[in-house]
Amino acid sequence: MNIKRYTLILLAFLLIFSLFGCGETTDGEDKYDLTSAPAVWSEHTIVTQDMFVYYYNGYYRYFLESNSNDLSRLGLDPSQPLSSQQQSEEYTWQQYITLQVYRQLREMIALADAAKAEGMELSDDDNKAIDSQVAAYDTMAAEAKMSSEQYIEKVYGKGVTKDVMKDSIELRFLANKYYEKLWGSYVYTDEECLSYYEENREDFLHFDYISATVPPEEVDAIVSATDEESFIDALRESITRTTFMDDYERFSNSIEDQLTKKYHYMADIDLESELCQWVMEEERVGYDIHTKTEESGDVTVSMVLPTDREGAVSSVVYRVDDILKNFKYIIFEDSEGTTGAVKADTIYKNWQEEPTESRFDYLCNEHGGSSATNVLREHLSADICDWVFAEERKAGDCEVITVDGGAYLLYMMEDSGPSWMEDVKSTLSNDRYVDDVNAIIDKYPTEYDPDIVYNIVEVSVVESENAVSE
Repeated sequence: MNIKRYTLILLAFLLIFSLFGCGETTDGEDKYDLTSAPAVWSEHTIVTQDMFVYYYNGYYRYFLESNSNDLSRLGLDPSQPLSSQQQSEEYTWQQYITLQVYRQLREMIALADAAKAEGMELSDDDNKAIDSQVAAYDTMAAEAKMSSEQYIEKVYGKGVTKDVMKDSIELRFLANKYYEKLWGSYVYTDEECLSYYEENREDFLHFDYISATVPPEEVDAIVSATDEESFIDALRESITRTTFMDDYERFSNSIEDQLTKKYHYMADIDLESELCQWVMEEERVGYDIHTKTEESGDVTVSMVLPTDREGAVSSVVYRVDDILKNFKYIIFEDSEGTTGAVKADTIYKNWQEEPTESRFDYLCNEHGGSSATNVLREHLSADICDWVFAEERKAGDCEVITVDGGAYLLYMMEDSGPSWMEDVKSTLSNDRYVDDVNAIIDKYPTEYDPDIVYNIVEVSVVESENAVSE
C-alpha cells in the first residue's frame, strides 16, 4: 500500500516536539518572548532564535534515532559538522535539516494561527498536562545531577530554557487542537471506502518475502531451496561462509540476527518495482524465487512466502482484514529499590479513584505516556499482544502488565475498523488534509530570517554523542 504518511509524521512532531512560543495578554494582544531574535514568524506568531534551535535539535535527534541503522548509507556522520557533509548535490545535511524544520514550522504556525482565529483556547486539563511535562524536566535534571536549565540546554541546545519549552508546549497543544479538528471532520461511509479500494486495489495489498543480496557464486545453492526452511538454511550457510569466516558457533548470534532482518512482512505492492510486478503475476505461488543482478555484480535473491490470511487475493498477495486496536500506555522502568510494577500499581490505584479515560489522559501526560493507534498483532511484543488482543478485551479496560525491565499501565480504547479500511480512510483524509493545510498556509503566510535560520543552528546543534536521553 503506497499510502502517504505525511499526516502521521506531522502528528508525531506535534506530540513529541515543542515548536515555537506564543501567548496572549489579558487585553487580547499577542505577547512574545523576545529574549532572542525572531527566526520565523507570521502576523500572529513568532518563532525566536532559541525556539528554532529547540525545534532543530528535536528534529535532528528524531532523525538520528529513526535512521540509526542507515546513517552510513545516507552519508551522515554525526561526529562531523553537518555543513561539511553533502546530503545531495543540492544541499548539505545542515541545509537539508533546516529546510525540513522550516517546512514543519510553516505548517505548525499556520495551524496555530487558524486555531487562534477561531477562538480556540487551552483547557484546564491542557494546562495541567503542560505543567506536568515541564515539571518532568526537574525530575530528570535531578537524576542527572544538573539544574533544570543545564539539563534542558544539554538536551535541546544552547539558549533553550524552561520558559522557551513551556511556551512551545502551549502552542503545540493549540496547534494540535486545530489539527485534530480538521482530521476529525473527515468522515467516510463503508461504501465510499470500498469503492475507493476497488478503484485502487494495488495500493492496499501486501506480500511477505525473504530477501538477501549475495555474491554470484552463492546464488545456485540458495535458489535450489524449495521452502522457507531450506531457503533460510542456505542463507545461513552463505552468511557464515562469506562474512563470518565459516565459524557459525562463534558468531551464531550475529548470524541469526542478520537472518531475522532478511524477512519483510506486509510489504507494499509497488507496480514500478520489478519484484512486485513478478509477485503480482497470476502463476505466482508460495516459495517461488526471484533473482535480480545488481550493478555491483551481486545478486538479490527473494523468496515470496505463501499467505493464509482471510483477505488473500492470491496464494501470496493479501489484503489485511484484521481489526485494528487502539490503546494508551505509560511505561515504568525498574530502578534501584523500586520495580516498574510497583510504580505502575501506584498510578493504577490513583486511576481507580476516578476510573475514566480523561483521568487516564491526565496521568498519561503527567508520567510521559502516549497512545498506540491502529495497531496490528505484528506491532506488539507477546506480553502486550496477549492482553490487547484478548477476546474479552473491551474499551475502558485498564491493567498493569509486567515485562522484563519494568511494567506497562495500559488503557484500552475503542477498536478501529479493518486495517485495509483504515488505510483507505487515511489516504482519503490525507489528500483532503493536504489541500486544507495548503489553503491555511496561504492564508497565514510566514517569513524567516535566513541569517538565523541557516547559521545559528550550526553552532547550537546538540552533538549526538553528548545528547542526554530523555
